[in-house]
Formats: sequence, C-alpha cells, structure tokens
Amino acid sequence: MASGTGQWWQHPAATWVGGAIACYGVVIAVGACQYEGKWHRIPGHGWDFVSGKHFSSCYNEQPIDEGPSAPCYFGLRNEVQHIFCWVCLLPFAPWLVALVAGFLVEGQHGCYRADLHLGSIFILSLGSATVGHSMRRLADYLLFFFGFYAFYGAKIVGRAELECSFDSSDHVTVSMVGLAIAFAEVSVAYQSPRIVFAITALAAGVVWVCKAYFSFYTCSYFHTPAEVSAGSAAGLVLTGLFLKRLATSRDAAQSLNEGAEYSQLK
Repeated sequence: MASGTGQWWQHPAATWVGGAIACYGVVIAVGACQYEGKWHRIPGHGWDFVSGKHFSSCYNEQPIDEGPSAPCYFGLRNEVQHIFCWVCLLPFAPWLVALVAGFLVEGQHGCYRADLHLGSIFILSLGSATVGHSMRRLADYLLFFFGFYAFYGAKIVGRAELECSFDSSDHVTVSMVGLAIAFAEVSVAYQSPRIVFAITALAAGVVWVCKAYFSFYTCSYFHTPAEVSAGSAAGLVLTGLFLKRLATSRDAAQSLNEGAEYSQLK
C-alpha cells in the first residue's frame, strides 16, 4: 500500500519545479543587484514614472532628466495592459498543451482521450464524481493559484491596517507560483511519449522566459532587494505547500488504485 506520508521532496515534480525556481532565483538576484532606486508609476493613462526627484516618461522609452536608469524596458506596456494573460493564464499553457498533444498522439485508446472525455462530462455535469487525471491536476493547480490570491488579499489588508510602506514583491511570488504549475506539468509529461514531453517542456520554457524577463526588470526598478527577498520567501512557502498537496494527492490515488486491484483479486 502507499505510504501516505505526502513527503513533497519525494514527488517527481520537486526536481523540475526546484530546478526552474533555482534558475529563476538567479535571474531575480541579478535584477535586484541592478537596483538604484524605486520607481512609482504616476496615476493616469500615461507611462510616466517618478523616483525621488527624478521623473521619466516611457512614451519614447527615454528618460527626461538624468538620474537612475528609467524603467522603460521592452514589453513594459504589454505586461501592464495584458497582466491577466501573462500572470493568470500563461502558467496553464503547459497543461493545455500536454492535454491536446497527448490526445492527438495517443489516439482513441490513450489516457489523454479518456481525460478529455471525462473532462467534457465534468464541464457538462459538475456533479460528476469521476474526472480524468488531467482535470484533477488542473483542480490542484487552480487551488494553488487561488491560494496566492488569498495570500495577496491578506497582505493588502495587513499593509492597510499597519500603514506599512514595505511592499513584498507580489510579482516574484506569483511568478514562482506560475513556474511551479508549469513545471509540475512537465514532470507528468516526462512519463508520456517523447513528442508530448518535448512540446510540454517547450511551453514551460516559454513560461519561464517570460516570467524571468519581466521579473528581472521588476526587481531592478519597482522593488527594493528586501522586498524581492520577502516575495521570494512567500513564493517558496507557497510552492512547498503546493508540492505537499501534489504528494498527498498522489498517495491518495495510489491507495485507491491498489484498493481497486485488491478487490479485483478477491
């Protein structure tokens, strides 16, 4: 029988997630080393920023006066305008890619086809007790992502109550959450046909590059090194809880499978 210990460091996803976050940590550490002063966006529809006595407009991607380097990096406007896409939806791309690729590669008798079929049942009938493995993983991913927003809401309330100016980097925290979701799916695809694994890993790689790129500039311009460290610590805690959840789910699934096999032998 499964041990049921739920030790997260023994879960296959721990290696993939840990490696991705370790490389990401190097990027944000380098970004934090570039920090010269904290920039704040001036409210309004423009792209104007202020840091102490220094003002910068990113309309032409050039600072107006001398001082600390201005936060006018490529993609700044795109990130702000499409924050929901980059932050909320992009980390789920590997899951969707793995599901579709597995469906196409393994055919009618593959497990991914069963997942799609059961997923359709789940969508049409929310009371269905049986869903495919992919849908269960999606539920775990969504639970993890909503856990971040619960943390974010608690942080906002706490800052307001304490009137604290310290702002731990939510961008770093949510990036770690997204990387954990993306590379947990890579660990699952590793057991699939090579083409499915390759496509899923490529999608996760795109997620990593996007997260690392934007986080580098976030750590350089919009958060102090201490705030980056606090955001990293929160991300690591949430990632540990996520891996613990995956390990517990795996133990439960193994127990159910072994119980079913035992019943068939009786």
